[in-house]
Amino acid sequence: MRINIREIEKFNSLLKTKFQQDTLPQIKGVALDSRLVQQDDFFIPLKGKAIDGHNHIASAIESGAALVVSEKSSDTAMPIIKVDSTWKILRDLTLEWRRNFSCPFIGITGTNGKTTT
Repeated sequence: MRINIREIEKFNSLLKTKFQQDTLPQIKGVALDSRLVQQDDFFIPLKGKAIDGHNHIASAIESGAALVVSEKSSDTAMPIIKVDSTWKILRDLTLEWRRNFSCPFIGITGTNGKTTT
């Protein structure tokens, strides 16, 4: 998944606040899949049951990632922000970004009916 950021200044301000850093690169998108990373993206590697996105950090950087968070240390030329949990960072950023919108959000869950809905 990759999300293109439309409100770049607002999102970058959120990142500076979240990571308590005054200088961060200008981010234009967020990618959870290293194969979808574009120039100036923020790459968030997630660890799942079968694949660990941390194994693809170098590939994401080669594709143009400007900011990466990681639970693991990595020997790359680009500084990486070390975090306890990339899933928690994703959740926290999502919740904080959601506060910018006043429209209601609806979630459809369950085993049956989502596709037809």
